[in-house]
Amino acid sequence: TSKSQRVVVQPKWTGESSSFVGRISWSSSSRDFVSSFPMSFEGDVMDVEGVFSTKLSTKLTCLIGLNHKQQKAQFKEKVSADLMDYFVNVLYESNGLFESQAGARLSEHSTYGSNWTYHFNPSVYFDFNAVDLRFHSSLSTAFIAPSLYKLFDTYSGNETLEPETNQSLEFGGSLFFPNGGQFQLVYFSRDHQNFVNYDMTTFRYANATRDFGVHGTEFLFSYPLTNRFYVQTNYTYTQHEAGEGLRIPKHKVNASFRQLFNSKTQLLTNIQFVGDRDDKVGQDLVVLPSYWLLDF
Repeated sequence: TSKSQRVVVQPKWTGESSSFVGRISWSSSSRDFVSSFPMSFEGDVMDVEGVFSTKLSTKLTCLIGLNHKQQKAQFKEKVSADLMDYFVNVLYESNGLFESQAGARLSEHSTYGSNWTYHFNPSVYFDFNAVDLRFHSSLSTAFIAPSLYKLFDTYSGNETLEPETNQSLEFGGSLFFPNGGQFQLVYFSRDHQNFVNYDMTTFRYANATRDFGVHGTEFLFSYPLTNRFYVQTNYTYTQHEAGEGLRIPKHKVNASFRQLFNSKTQLLTNIQFVGDRDDKVGQDLVVLPSYWLLDF
């Protein structure tokens, strides 16, 4: 039996060249599992955020904000965690060749202290008569604190968990056609430290014993073959080290087809293929078979 409730208040203000968006939310949830191994969970989250954005010039926009999140839960005893984030983001738009976005965030966690993260996203545009060309890249870092459940759950929690961190790099190119079609090819790479996963020998959450990386490419194609028939497909190839990045398939394909008959009737078909992926049973590495999904 699960019960949850949530209250959200979102004040907004918009001026000539500036705006402010706030959010105050409180949510509470409880779960009771009635079985031979009964369990119950209770928790609530208070979340307060304010974001101020202003246009410094015709080409430069700046955003600053803060977010405070307080989490409480009842396991064997009451536990809590507080996270305070301060962030800034700058967007440069030239309405021409170059565009860039950069930001930084300071996260102050009640258990794990202060941690800096950042992102940088430059793009270059070329406008031709028949097609538009865009080259883009992204460099970012992440800090991921373990949830209260992973830390304090009676059966699977581990209070010695360290927070996850990772660094991501992405770059690629896109072609945009006048009729709305798009072709995109992207390379991505992500390096993980202290990745948190479920240990099938201790039956508790644990940090990975070594760092590992995931990298791959993604291809996207969307195009209106006629003014009534639209196709979109993407293919992702992901490579990771054996025994790491569990349940991530090496090959994944999505495709959708939409046929408009008139303004009130359409036919939509979605196809998904998920390839083989590694998993663990105890210390043994096993392979989960591939599968297809069809929505019509």
